[in-house]
Amino acid sequence: MVKTMGIGLLGLLCLVGWTGSAFSADDTVVEFEVPAGERQLFLDDVGIASIRNLTRTMHQPEKKGAVIRCDPGRAGPDQHSIHIHTPPIWDPDEQIWKCWTTVPRSVGGYWEASGYWESPDGLHWMKGNLNQVEVDGSTDNHYISFEFNEKQYGPHCVIYDPTDPDPERRYKSALPPYCMATSPDGRRWKGESTTVPNRDTYTFSFDPKRHLFIVASRQGHWSDRRVILSTSRDFTNWDFHGLILQADKRDLEIGLQKIEARFKDPTLKQPEYNRPEDYNSQIYRMGVFGYEGLFVGLPMMYYRVAQMPIGWEGFDEMDLSPRVRRDVEAGGDATAIFEIQLACSRDLKNWKRLGDRQPFLGPSRIGTGAYDTHCLQNGDHPLVRGDELWFYYSGMKSYAQISDEYPDQGAVCLAILRRDGFISLDAQEAEGVLVTEPFVLEGSELFVNCDGHHQGGLTVEVLDADGADVLAKSAPVIGDQLRAQLQWDEGDLASLKNQKVRLRFVVQNASFYSYWCAAVQ
Repeated sequence: MVKTMGIGLLGLLCLVGWTGSAFSADDTVVEFEVPAGERQLFLDDVGIASIRNLTRTMHQPEKKGAVIRCDPGRAGPDQHSIHIHTPPIWDPDEQIWKCWTTVPRSVGGYWEASGYWESPDGLHWMKGNLNQVEVDGSTDNHYISFEFNEKQYGPHCVIYDPTDPDPERRYKSALPPYCMATSPDGRRWKGESTTVPNRDTYTFSFDPKRHLFIVASRQGHWSDRRVILSTSRDFTNWDFHGLILQADKRDLEIGLQKIEARFKDPTLKQPEYNRPEDYNSQIYRMGVFGYEGLFVGLPMMYYRVAQMPIGWEGFDEMDLSPRVRRDVEAGGDATAIFEIQLACSRDLKNWKRLGDRQPFLGPSRIGTGAYDTHCLQNGDHPLVRGDELWFYYSGMKSYAQISDEYPDQGAVCLAILRRDGFISLDAQEAEGVLVTEPFVLEGSELFVNCDGHHQGGLTVEVLDADGADVLAKSAPVIGDQLRAQLQWDEGDLASLKNQKVRLRFVVQNASFYSYWCAAVQ
């Protein structure tokens, strides 16, 4: 049974309870654990017994620009943009990166086909010749399509499941509410009748630690977009968990402030329309993915500026192409301000909004050469590349259909964040102190991710379970250290393995991102 609270547009943040979820359905309190190798982040307060003189700071990834652009080799008004719905996948057998994108309208609509790309490094992308889709009398192209129930589909959100015993099903794609699909190589696809609820856009991820497939899809229409969730452990049997996140009163307040500020800032792209009676805030979509011991969400905020109705007389005064005129006559038009925010959860049902709901990824300024000056559409999840997190996303210079046919309007963009770099605990000259809850020590070594500004850093004390006695004390960790292994001035960690301990971190002039225990040979 699904229980929901406050499903109105401005209702409070929805907390949904369900059975058959990623974890137990009850609210049993469990002891804090630090599994060997699992990084402990500070997005929430789990595992923190006390904290003093430390400030949480949300960090934005650094934008690197476009990595895939629309095809300059094809002419026509529908070659204006290219988008991504899912991050690239590394194929361990073929030793290449693979990626799936949208296709020009002349090839197929939103669902009918996808573009397929390959790369040696995730930065430089090439098209494969797949001979699957006929365009202009030729199949010499990189487009993918498969038939299912007498309709054509292209894989959109794709994951790689190395644990599937059937090599024909290692690649998986969700296409709700129509079907799912599987593939041995990401090129040749076969549809499956399983599906989950979805109104329009969605995200799809796979958490290998919990062996959990996650589809965060959309409920609502033009005025009340919100996020619903479905999960599966085998890609065949799915649990629908209902509403998990929607805009609340605080989102509306922020949206009104953003809209007012946008129209006053000439360095930011101005929305195509402005109708104050249409202003509202919605959650357009949300990437949901497992990261270390928690789940991270990337809500795509939609601060609506205008919803132009069918038959609006202003359309008659515009110089629109026949296709765009048909579209606006059939469905009207809309525009908004877009930002990607940050959220976290321990159970996929209770979500904590982070960074005071400020943008984790926001629009670039006009005149910079960037594509993401208006609309940003996040992918499902980032890629862990060494000590970095790579976020692939769609960056667009427009949103409304009246801007749809301007040339070179959208591209696949990349932004990079320090690994574990979502939230740091920051201390200045005054020492900051964090003491953990007691936990059973599983590893023999301790690691930290810490950036010591101006030769700042941290030290660690290992305390007994009551926090009364110091059992070991580390040497200082100085400077920018992404994976510093602690050295011990007093005692050591190996002799305390399997005992219940606390950790006390003392931070000065530094940003502290994470810590973890590991068994080092």
